Amino acid sequence: MDFKAVIFDLDGVLVDTEGATCAWIAQLLQPHDLLWTSDLHRHIAGTVKFFPQRCLELLEVSEVRRAELLEVLPSRLTSPEYSKFVAERMTIKAGAVALVQRLRTLQIPLALCTSRRSDGLEALMELRSDLTDLLEGLKVRVVGAIDPRNGQQMKGKPDPEVYQVCAEILGLKASECVVFEDAPSGICSAKAAGCFTIAVPESWMVGDAAAEEVFASADLRLPSLESLHETELWESLFGHLPPLLLALGNPTVDVIAVIEDLEAALQNFGLSVGSEATGFDDAQKLALAEMAQHHAGARTCAGGAAMNALRVASWAGHRRAAFIGAIGTDSGGLLIQQVLEDAGILPLLKKVPGKTGVCGVLVDGHTRDRTLSMVRAAASMLDVAWLEMPQVSCLVKEASMIYITSFVLTSQPRLAAAQALAQSAFDKGAWLCMNLSSAGLLPRVKDALIELLPKSHYLFSNSAELQAWAKLLGWSDPEPVELIRRLVAMLQPEGFAVVTAGAHPTMVAHRGEVQLFPVPNKTSAALNTAPQVSMNDFSESEDGVILHHNLINRPTEFVKLCEKALQDLYREFIQEEDVPGKVPLMQLALKTDANLDGTLGTTKPKMIRDLTSDQVEKLVVIQGIVASVKTPRDKVRKVVLKCSNCENVEEVTVESGFTAAHVPSGCKGSALRNGNYEKCPQNSFVAVGDLCEYAPDQSIRLQELPEHVPVGEMPRSIELCAQMYDVDRCTPGTRLTCIGIFCATERAAGDKLSRGRNQGTNTVKYSYIQVLGLQLAQGNQGQGALEITKDEEEQFDHMAKDPEIREMIFKSIAPAICASEKDSINQVKRAIACQLFGGARKLLPSGNRLRGDINVLLLGDPGTAKSQFLKFAHQVAPIAVYTSGKGSSAAGLTAAIVKDGGGFTLEGGAMVLADNGLVCIDEFDKMDEKDRVSIHEAMEQQTISIAKAGMTTMLNTRCSVLAAANPRFGSYDDLSNTADQMDFQTTILSRFDMMFLVKDVRDPERDYKLAKHLVALHSGAQHEEHLVPFTTQQLRKYIAYCRTKCSPRITQDGAEVLKNHYVGIRKAMKSEKATIPITVRQLEAIVRIAESLAKMEMKEAADVSHVEEALRLFTVSTLDSANRDRNGVGIDVLSDEDKKELMEAEEAIRRLVPRGGRKNKFLLEQQLVSLGGVAEQTARRAIHLMTRRGELEEKANNTLKRCE
Repeated sequence: MDFKAVIFDLDGVLVDTEGATCAWIAQLLQPHDLLWTSDLHRHIAGTVKFFPQRCLELLEVSEVRRAELLEVLPSRLTSPEYSKFVAERMTIKAGAVALVQRLRTLQIPLALCTSRRSDGLEALMELRSDLTDLLEGLKVRVVGAIDPRNGQQMKGKPDPEVYQVCAEILGLKASECVVFEDAPSGICSAKAAGCFTIAVPESWMVGDAAAEEVFASADLRLPSLESLHETELWESLFGHLPPLLLALGNPTVDVIAVIEDLEAALQNFGLSVGSEATGFDDAQKLALAEMAQHHAGARTCAGGAAMNALRVASWAGHRRAAFIGAIGTDSGGLLIQQVLEDAGILPLLKKVPGKTGVCGVLVDGHTRDRTLSMVRAAASMLDVAWLEMPQVSCLVKEASMIYITSFVLTSQPRLAAAQALAQSAFDKGAWLCMNLSSAGLLPRVKDALIELLPKSHYLFSNSAELQAWAKLLGWSDPEPVELIRRLVAMLQPEGFAVVTAGAHPTMVAHRGEVQLFPVPNKTSAALNTAPQVSMNDFSESEDGVILHHNLINRPTEFVKLCEKALQDLYREFIQEEDVPGKVPLMQLALKTDANLDGTLGTTKPKMIRDLTSDQVEKLVVIQGIVASVKTPRDKVRKVVLKCSNCENVEEVTVESGFTAAHVPSGCKGSALRNGNYEKCPQNSFVAVGDLCEYAPDQSIRLQELPEHVPVGEMPRSIELCAQMYDVDRCTPGTRLTCIGIFCATERAAGDKLSRGRNQGTNTVKYSYIQVLGLQLAQGNQGQGALEITKDEEEQFDHMAKDPEIREMIFKSIAPAICASEKDSINQVKRAIACQLFGGARKLLPSGNRLRGDINVLLLGDPGTAKSQFLKFAHQVAPIAVYTSGKGSSAAGLTAAIVKDGGGFTLEGGAMVLADNGLVCIDEFDKMDEKDRVSIHEAMEQQTISIAKAGMTTMLNTRCSVLAAANPRFGSYDDLSNTADQMDFQTTILSRFDMMFLVKDVRDPERDYKLAKHLVALHSGAQHEEHLVPFTTQQLRKYIAYCRTKCSPRITQDGAEVLKNHYVGIRKAMKSEKATIPITVRQLEAIVRIAESLAKMEMKEAADVSHVEEALRLFTVSTLDSANRDRNGVGIDVLSDEDKKELMEAEEAIRRLVPRGGRKNKFLLEQQLVSLGGVAEQTARRAIHLMTRRGELEEKANNTLKRCE
């Protein structure tokens, strides 16, 4: 349902005041010898306006005495004394604090709608600070039926107006709100307004017939608020509960301003461009923060530890975050609370007398940070008692990750609070995250860190802090990589250590391995990222049109001019005047708007086979799939030569591409000097490697896309020469669009060139593409494939919330293939949909990984659309490779060692090229048995191990396999055993998650429907393909988006259901020899299917409904194949009509075979079909079931004996 707001009643839902009110009335009546009890109070519970008249009536006081008492008793209860009495005795309902805090972490708007008068509510809040804390998150309050927008009096409950007003203030429809009510009048009001109403009746009203009737009309009834924390109930209302990050530190505020935009405003603070913003006092800081709240060019945000908490939450994938800290009661404290809430962090702040630390950061036009000093007076008041407060302790129990900044370890009582929080995380299995904070503080927090680090899973630091920590502990390793290895060894075995180093690479250590992640600064950003120029931009000016024409027709000449212009721009705008140095090499990076699907773009790419001689030395755009990638090399782009005789220095520029340097044979140094010097000998130049300039380049072999290869022809390929920014951007299997220069040289790269007179005169040239831009459209990187815009992401998120999204996806699978109830086509469509989305990959703490890809085998008769299913899956999968079993070898499917010049190179096969995608293998039964065995490892472990030609390596094959095969004798024979018709070993069958027997069912109704459908297809009439919910392109993008954004896990309840069914299946299959082994692999298969069903809905948890559907799919596929008679193994898949027919067939058998009698099995089947009117399949199923139950016994010569 995923409601968007929650509205609470106060009395009876969040707090219990009726007990205190009952005691107050009893106290008033006691002097008059009247006994007021809880049984009497239930008749007026929920309102006090009937006092004292109704109370006296319930006590059955005579009219004369009643008149006397009315003179002396107060006419109403709402007095200051009553409010104080109630405040002292009222209790906050169990589960109320935890529920409100959980909703606040989810950033769900909360509102209060109470009939209590505003003065009464304010009196209670003044006397009870815990009530104030509870109601702090309920920003919208409708109190005493007063409209807060205009102060007008509304009708009270049970009129729906109060809840309609609440929804309007929240900016929502009433149907999008959940209302918690305890009284019948409130429930009637919420129901009439159209809200989802949850009744939480008080004990006073339970059992009252009229009240019970109203409670039954509510959408949901709960015994208490605590019961809402049950997982299934919570997810049905608000969706999956994301994990919670809890941070402990010093809350601060950052003020970020662009000085150029606010130069006039900042002059009041004495600030200008490039000035130091230091030495500010508290008043100036707060004034600066106030200024930032009123100017568009400045803003306030969470700073310090809170900002780090947000980073940790982002890295760890936590969407809920709460921050524990202490603040003062000054305006700075209010500001901190506000910026934390704006950042989506729930503030759990202890408010103490004093000032609050405010940190200001000003970002000027040169992006230099100027940090203001912080005041930490209030933060030191944090203690363990605050962690035990209900509004904090409920979230401490719920946190899955706890982040502690080292600043809080410097003094008591903050240190004790940090230690308590860390111990809590360690005890309940939550991940603990620490940082080293300031290098100057490390000596003060050394002992505390040594105690806490062994319990930690994450540690963050910078290089200066790392060096200070190493010095503090006496580590002598000089290298930062060795220091971070020693640092991560102090953490939990699965811990991560992250060390940033400014412009130097960020180091990440895990399990002793260290990875470097470069963080470009201003200059390196200009060097390492190519500002791409779109070919479409040239048409915006007259000069651009001319340049575009020259780049197309004379690229070799004009690309060099453009790159020289880029160097001039670098010299003018980036290189600092006081920093000497050479201008680095530049590459002109071009891009085009063409995409692989042909749905976008004004440029029409050429196919590789269309590159002819008239395209040489022209700019071309081609598309293809990467077949192989060679190791990057460092090519010299400027050779510095030094004469060994006269030490004359010359520079030789080497063109990009597969070109070589021309080294002069003679030195002119002697001739250039004054005087008569001896001429230098021939070939006296030697290269000075230290002075040469290098640039990376890489050789890539690009092959035609499978859909571009004409039928009956071999796919063609061409060599690409990628350089600088385009190096190491793709892997085998990546689909890309390349823009570059079509070049021709004498030989392939690395071959010796012709020498002497014949140099450059070879008539047969070697062709390649000098790359100027690569656009990865689909491949092994990221979501690979398809460019998904922000609008499409929003559309997909909205689609995922549709309760019918799974059915819509199933209807969009192969719509041209006609299905009926008589065959298994619909189930095959569901299985292929599950395969396309896939399950969740899992990396175990031991380093092993469990595959999430689903393998499907279609085994059946010819003409049952098996190949059409494969073709559709190949089209719709973001990454896919199609192959045929007879035309595929082991090397073609896995990997091949190819001799290349003097050495060997490794080329990936179909399963390597389809990494993170789908491999479609048609005619799977026609494959050679040896070739089929070669893919065992690829299908389960999802790797290919190579140990050939001196190469020992492992390639990833993280792909799904969709295979189609025919039975051993061509078509399925109902009279033969399934095992005899499957020409596969059990080792390969166990690797398929789902196997379907696709039979050509002979049924007049089905045949007529199928014939009608096919005639409509061939005649061009409208058919189902025009009515599907999603087009192929939409489905491709939605699949790619879901596979990237969602990784579901099975819930505990779902796991329990799955465990019980698996044990039952194993027990049933044990009694007879199964065609297909049911092993742990099949259990994992059901888990993957359930996860794929959840992934279609973009849910992070696969619940019981997903598990049950996965079990059903598994039963109608693999179990049906393992036992074609459906002997009851797994879950029940027979309809009521089928069960009735089965019972009638068994009765017919009992009539035909007397007790102790014998009859030929096939003759019995024929009599059942001809005389009894039983379907052939039903007859065979009935015979099989009766045999399993022991009612029939198999004898020699295919006879059956009925047991006595």
